[in-house]
Amino acid sequence: MNTKKALNIVIILLLIINVFMFVFLLYLNSSYSDRQNEIKYVKEILEYRGIVNEVTLDNNANDKKPVIFGKGIFTDEFITQVKEVTGGTVLSSKENTVLSYYQDSSLKEADYISDRIDADKRVRLFLDSIGFNHINYIVDNVTMSSRNTFNIKYIYSSKEETMYDLYINAVVNEYGISNIVIRYIENEFTEGKSFKILPMTNVIMSNVVYREENSKGAGANIIKRIDSGYKLDKNNVPQYVWRITYGDDTISYFNAQNGHEIN
Repeated sequence: MNTKKALNIVIILLLIINVFMFVFLLYLNSSYSDRQNEIKYVKEILEYRGIVNEVTLDNNANDKKPVIFGKGIFTDEFITQVKEVTGGTVLSSKENTVLSYYQDSSLKEADYISDRIDADKRVRLFLDSIGFNHINYIVDNVTMSSRNTFNIKYIYSSKEETMYDLYINAVVNEYGISNIVIRYIENEFTEGKSFKILPMTNVIMSNVVYREENSKGAGANIIKRIDSGYKLDKNNVPQYVWRITYGDDTISYFNAQNGHEIN
């Protein structure tokens, strides 16, 4: 094969690649434009329904892997260990998946909590002291029930997924951890067949409508946050859900495969 013929083949190949890339970019641009138009339409529908949206909408939906929940870790041995370390009242329930701790604050000296970051730090120091691995628990919500008393809710969120039913609810004040409830179940993702979920925009269009303001006041018709993860149904079977948090702090869960609300 002479040099001229080889050069012609290379030029033809480059032209073919350029044509392919041009068509592919046109497809991507068209697909992106369609997605943006769909999101714009959803925003207009929400506005028409009297809903204020404060989140970034997305109509992508990735495949998800099945998850299997195993056993609880709060055995009698673990409970005894926590009692020895804390001196408080410690109970285990729901087949060793839930630990409840209460302390007598009158035995403690007051130590002012500066802010929610300080409160979170104290909760994590307590968890370290009882030997509970909290690295995958993130702060989900923080409220103040009274001056210098913080209510902190954590949920389990690893690099794989969020698990809404694996949580920590802690009440912390200047006397330390007033009470704490921890739920943890061993879990793992299987190599089984993945499943498809609906985009958040589909779930919103099917379910989010104007609601009457409740006793908490304004915010019932403000979408404050949307996220997704696994939640156990009434038979303790994990299902993937979309979670919508409203401005009045009420929360709704929707099955991400069929869009139905979970009561």
